[in-house]
Amino acid sequence: MRKYDLLRSGDSIIRVLEVQGDRVLVIDCIKRAMPVWVEVTELDSYSECTIGELSEVTGVAMVSVDALDADQRKTMYERYTVIAPVLAFVADDRMRSRLICSVAEEYGVSKGNRQEPPLPISGLQGRDCSCSEASGG
Repeated sequence: MRKYDLLRSGDSIIRVLEVQGDRVLVIDCIKRAMPVWVEVTELDSYSECTIGELSEVTGVAMVSVDALDADQRKTMYERYTVIAPVLAFVADDRMRSRLICSVAEEYGVSKGNRQEPPLPISGLQGRDCSCSEASGG
């Protein structure tokens, strides 16, 4: 099993985001929920899945960037800009959550309940964000 593998078991399709020893960080491509850590053995019933299968199940057609018109390309880049700061911390639940709060606040894309104050995106570069710092302690 490798990072970015697309796997299927019955009606479930998941993407592998990170592999650390016996644990795997996966995201459910159907439910579109937050990524979760699972034991490798929990994925024994899964087999490789193609992008075509994912498109068929979700009803979302995958197209190349070159096939997008100017407005679609602009929207794609704007959305990527919003999520880009979070990607480096996708395997760190606490930092990912705090960054999502910060990004949501900065871009005004959602208002959610949060238990910890957000970190400023611009203040993260070059900082050592330890678990104690992320938890506010």
